[in-house]
Formats: sequence, structure tokens, C-alpha cells
Amino acid sequence: MQLLKQILPSAALAAAVAAALLFIFACWWKSASRCAGAIAIGAGYVAGHVLAAGWSPFPPRAATHWLLWFAVIGVIAAAADALVRPKGTVRLVTWAIICTIACRLILQPKFSYAWSAAEGWLRVFAIALGVVVPT
Repeated sequence: MQLLKQILPSAALAAAVAAALLFIFACWWKSASRCAGAIAIGAGYVAGHVLAAGWSPFPPRAATHWLLWFAVIGVIAAAADALVRPKGTVRLVTWAIICTIACRLILQPKFSYAWSAAEGWLRVFAIALGVVVPT
């Protein structure tokens, strides 16, 4: 029950922010319909994260601090992707680069303490490939 009391406020805030933004986009900003979901979900996550864990420092000092900044960068990248709509190959390469950088940053502690450089980069590329390549 204690866990529910800890999670519920931030999850409710995230859902409320996402729903409100989707409503605003649907009613008043119809030209942004392609990126509305990305913006709404990302902003909802940011709101829930800030309520649960507070504002993360910049530059991030730990792997968990990167989560908030990845959400902000993800919203910007998804909105740009939806508005620009690049060709398939350009889109695939761009998302592969973004996902590779994000995986490398979030896995920095493993590179420092557990993996060799070759093993770490192999894992990062495998994760990025799994995220980017459609099934």
C-alpha cells in the first residue's frame, strides 16, 4: 500500500498532463497532430519525474539523472521527426545515432566498472539496433 501511495501522485500527474496536452492539440492546434502524442507523453513523463524525484541537475551526475534529460531530448527529437518527416534511410540513421548516444550515456557506469570497451560498445550497438530496427 505504501508503494501505491508513493507512485500514484506522480503517475496521476503524468497522465493528467499528457491528457491535457492531447486535448489542447486536438482542439486548438490541429497542425501538430503528427507530433502531439510525442510531446504529450514526454511532457507527462517530465512532470511525473519532477514530482517524484525532483529536478535533475545539469550536467547529470548519475545514470538516473539522465532519464529526465532523455525525456526532454526525446520530445524535441520526436517533434522534429514528426514535423520534418525525413526519408526512411535518413530517419533510420538519425534515430540510430540518437539511441546509440542515449544508450552509451545511460550505461556509463558499466563502461567504467564492469565492461571492456569492445564488450560495452557491442552491447550498446545491439540495444540501439533492437530499439531502432522495426520488427
